[in-house]
Amino acid sequence: ATGTYLVTATSAAGCTSLPGTVNITVNPTPGAPVVPNATVCNGMTATLTASSSGPVYEWYDAPGGALLGTGTNYTTPPLSATTSYYVQSNALGCIGPLTTVTVTVAASITVNAGVDDSICSGANYILGVTPSGAGYTYSWDAPGTPGFSTSATPNVTPAATTTYTETVTDALGCTGTDAVMITVGSPLVANVNVTPSSCFAACNGTGSVSASGSFGGYTYLWSTGATGTVINSLCANT
Repeated sequence: ATGTYLVTATSAAGCTSLPGTVNITVNPTPGAPVVPNATVCNGMTATLTASSSGPVYEWYDAPGGALLGTGTNYTTPPLSATTSYYVQSNALGCIGPLTTVTVTVAASITVNAGVDDSICSGANYILGVTPSGAGYTYSWDAPGTPGFSTSATPNVTPAATTTYTETVTDALGCTGTDAVMITVGSPLVANVNVTPSSCFAACNGTGSVSASGSFGGYTYLWSTGATGTVINSLCANT
């Protein structure tokens, strides 16, 4: 126990010294440090902060393992898996119990910007993404226009085939990215040729149509209800 103690020395011949005084202080064992657990995104570091006991904190990778550092704070390396660290207080050589601190690596965000799609020239297209809702923020990029929208569902009118890249960020700051390509067809052109009827009373005129551009696979509809590429028996003023 802490106190003042007297000590004397006695020789082999029985001679005794004057008593000496020795002051002994017994330092208390420090308590376990208090360190909150942490959660980080994949590939990020975590700064852990110890408190309550001190004055020196020693950080380890395992009980009885390698000393990682000393001090109130310890910054982990970039983490890809949930990892535990251990910290103890050292007060004038008195070692307190270990505290286990767990750094959880949050699951990566899986972002889906949708399947590649096609639109006609001049048409609008509404992009979409999952996940969506409260707790997420969004940033859409296109070539030459990074961050053009922070909406989950922006409306775009691409003039040419464009790949849009979406980055989703959650409340923890973890991000995920996906891209979608919107193919824009060339303008659709219909070429119509008409052969008029030979006379006013004759209904022997013909018409034909051919299409080009866009995506092919054309269908046709004449004002008479015909659906082929050629129409016959046209009357005057038809």
